[in-house]
Amino acid sequence: MIDILKSLVGLKLEDIVLAGYFDPDDPAVFAPMLSRVYLIIGERMLQLALDQTTTIALLVRFVETIEVTIEMEEELTWCRSSMGDFLLKAPQAENVISKIIVYFDNEGDRE
Repeated sequence: MIDILKSLVGLKLEDIVLAGYFDPDDPAVFAPMLSRVYLIIGERMLQLALDQTTTIALLVRFVETIEVTIEMEEELTWCRSSMGDFLLKAPQAENVISKIIVYFDNEGDRE
């Protein structure tokens, strides 16, 4: 994981995406699935996912698509939401990753 993170230095963070579902109740609700967040970096998508088997682990990997991880009721619609305009300092600027700081190593020990 640390190698993946360190390889991001110098690349452009394009967007931050949350996946979830749309519930058409009145009022309609977007319910994000916060166990996974996707970073669009250049032309690749990096998935940050909570490891459900432990309490502190974060799984980091490149993926091709956003994963649907739940069984959905028929009236719900799977969707995604861009958070880049809200979370990035300057959404239209370069947003180049300049530094990665890692506080834990691959085994979970503090560095």
